[in-house]
Amino acid sequence: MTHLSIVPAACWTARVLLVAALLGSVGCGPERLSPPASKDGSGAGQAPDRPASGPRRDLPASAYRVEWMPLELPARLQPGADLDVQVGVRNEGSDPWPATGQGELYVVRLAHRWLRARDGQVVVDYGDQRVEFSAPLPPGQSVMLSDTLHAPSKPGDYLVQFDLVHEGVAWFEQRGVPKRLLPVKVG
Repeated sequence: MTHLSIVPAACWTARVLLVAALLGSVGCGPERLSPPASKDGSGAGQAPDRPASGPRRDLPASAYRVEWMPLELPARLQPGADLDVQVGVRNEGSDPWPATGQGELYVVRLAHRWLRARDGQVVVDYGDQRVEFSAPLPPGQSVMLSDTLHAPSKPGDYLVQFDLVHEGVAWFEQRGVPKRLLPVKVG
């Protein structure tokens, strides 16, 4: 014999809202951007996934402009080796880029990933490693950011792609900023 329970309408409403929030169709809590997967299914180009509470702080399209400062990487790295680099960026946009520690939501951070040189296939995606700005970066100003690259374990020809991310909103590449790609031979 099957036992049926009668569930009050308030419980059903809460369950429906919970499912809807998990599916992203109802704004019942912190916003979280769910990026589309890449065409090849690799997850390449995944957008930011860090939640934030409170109201969203979008930047105008004109704020997503960056000048990448010159950066040279060694021609060859050992598999699995770590390399500390200084990545310089200049805000060529119309608005300051918000930074961690300033009470700003949806901050701008630096990230990198590894691609196979022959076909651009993502080998190591952006993940959670981000480099935070110590203060908001006003238009026309530059900053050097310390990042650590961890070379892939398999020898081969790779590209390191650097990008800025407006957390919870978009990668700068998605807003039209040219890719910052640097070749590296591993092995």
